[in-house]
Amino acid sequence: MVKILPIAITRPLRNKVCVFPEKETCNLTPSDINGIIRRNPFSFYNIMYKPYVKRLQGEKKFNAVKRQFHKFKRKRIIEEDENPGFYIYNIIDGNNEFTGILGKIHFNEVVDKKIKHIEYGLPTDIEALREQFEITGFLSTPFNIVYEENNEIQSIIDKYKTHIPLFEFTKSNGKIHEVWKVLDKDDILKLENSFGKVDSMYLLDNRNEFEAYYDLYRQKNQEKNPLVSGNEAFNFFPAFMISHKQVKIFEYKKGIQPDSKIKVKDLLTSIKKDFYIQEIDKAENPNKGEIMFFTQLKKYKLQFKHKFDNFLPDAVIFGQYILPKLQELDEGICVGGLKYCSGDRSAKCVENQLNKGNCKLGFVLSPASFEQIKYADKNKHKLPVFSVYLEPRLLKGLFIYEF
Repeated sequence: MVKILPIAITRPLRNKVCVFPEKETCNLTPSDINGIIRRNPFSFYNIMYKPYVKRLQGEKKFNAVKRQFHKFKRKRIIEEDENPGFYIYNIIDGNNEFTGILGKIHFNEVVDKKIKHIEYGLPTDIEALREQFEITGFLSTPFNIVYEENNEIQSIIDKYKTHIPLFEFTKSNGKIHEVWKVLDKDDILKLENSFGKVDSMYLLDNRNEFEAYYDLYRQKNQEKNPLVSGNEAFNFFPAFMISHKQVKIFEYKKGIQPDSKIKVKDLLTSIKKDFYIQEIDKAENPNKGEIMFFTQLKKYKLQFKHKFDNFLPDAVIFGQYILPKLQELDEGICVGGLKYCSGDRSAKCVENQLNKGNCKLGFVLSPASFEQIKYADKNKHKLPVFSVYLEPRLLKGLFIYEF
C-alpha cells in the first residue's frame, strides 16, 4: 500500500553519539538548556538554542541556526550518509522496549491518503516552522508513523537485533539507545515489500512540524520549476515507523498561557450547557468521558451531558465543545496559546505548572487507543494538535534529514 524507501541521513559520528543528540525541550526551562550548552559544546542544543541564536528573531535566527549546523559538519561532529539504507532503532527504558524502522516516504503517499493524519495544527506555529525549515534546510527528527503489526517486518528487526549495533549508548535519564543500519539489498527489498502489505499507517504526534514541512513541499511544487523532477529530497519526509503494539499513548494535557484573557467564571458559564461540573479535592487522571479542569485555586471534573460515541477519543469532545469556547473568550488561543505537558507525566504535572505560574488553566483527558484513533479517522473526526502523545520519544539530532 505505502512505498517506504531507504534514507540517507546526517548523524553524529560514533565518538560523538553519546553527547550530540538531545531530548525534546518541552520539560526544560531556558536556564536548563543554557546549562547543557555551557557544559557540552557538542550538544545539538548548540545548534538550535545557543544564547546568541535565541536573541535573534525570524530570518536572522534561522540563518544563525543554519550556520551553526554547517559549522558542526565542518568540525566533523556530524556527517552525511554515503549510502542510503534503513535504520533499526531500539530504545530500552527500564522494563519497556520500543523498536522501529527509519526510512523515507514520498509526499504522494500523503496526497493519496495512504498515510493518515488526524490532528489539526495551529496556523501561526505552522507558519513560523515553515520559515525555519525553508531557511535551515533540515529536520532534526523524523515523523512518527504507527502501523498495524506485521510479522515479516518484525522478523527482519529480530534478525538485526542479534547483530552488533552501529551505535549503542546511554543518556543521562538511563535510557539505552541502539541503532543498526540495513544495507543488505535483499533485506531492503524485503522491508519495502513488507511495508507495501500494511493496510493502515498513521502519522501521530509532530503535527505542527509535519504540516509546516508539507506546506513547504506544496509551495516548492507549485512554483512549477522545470528543473524539479519530483525526486528531490524535499519531496520526501523522514519517517520512524513503529508497530501499534510497540507504542504507548498517554493522556492529553493542555495548559493555557498565564497572560490569557480567559476568566474562569466565564468559561464555566459557557460550558455548563454541555457538561456536569463537579469540584474535586485533588488532581487525578480522568476516566473515559471525563475531562479534568484545573485552575490555580480549584480543580473540577467535567462530565459530558450528551450522548457520545464511546469509541471516539475524548479529545473530540474537547475539540468540539471546549476549544471553541476558549477561542471565543481569548482569540489568541487559536494562534499558539496552548501549552502541553509530556504525556508520560501524571495529572499532577498540570497542577505543578499552574502552581509555578506557567499556566493559568489546565486540562487533562484520558488517552486514546490506537483503535479509537483508527475509528476517529474512519468517521472523519479531527483532533486538536498534541492530542496524541507517544512513547517512545526520539532524540533530536540523532537522525537529521537534509533537503
